[in-house]
Amino acid sequence: MSQIYRDMKTTNTRSHDKYLDLTRQEIELGIKEKNLLESITKIDEEEQHLLNYELTAAINESYEKEKMHVHFIKVLGLLGVILSWFLTFLAAFASHIYQQRRFYSLREEMESSLVDKLTEPMKTVKEMIENLNGAKKEKESWGSYLKRHTRWTYSWAFKSS
Repeated sequence: MSQIYRDMKTTNTRSHDKYLDLTRQEIELGIKEKNLLESITKIDEEEQHLLNYELTAAINESYEKEKMHVHFIKVLGLLGVILSWFLTFLAAFASHIYQQRRFYSLREEMESSLVDKLTEPMKTVKEMIENLNGAKKEKESWGSYLKRHTRWTYSWAFKSS
């Protein structure tokens, strides 16, 4: 374009064909420049539109990934709660079974010791009864009776004096 303007300055007369050719070239170059600017503008707009589309798609994809991650964390938390509940239930059940067995063995031990303690005096009572029934009763003499019960026997004498 600058070359055309220099050539136009050198050709001062507007009536020459060269000047008309230069003007036509200037106009053609202007139209080409305008078309190029329009195409560049159009390409720039399309590029801007594609950039916006890609940016929106990237944001949406990131949002979906984050949403899936949050959902995964929720599911993982729920599974953790269910698993901990199940393990707690098993531990409580095992503890209950252990305590029941311990209680049963303790009860058996207490019953056996009580039975032993109750049967022991009964054995001695039975032995005493057997001794009383089985042993020959000796007849006590009056003298030994009076010796054992001296006070009672002679209490009438002390009262009257």
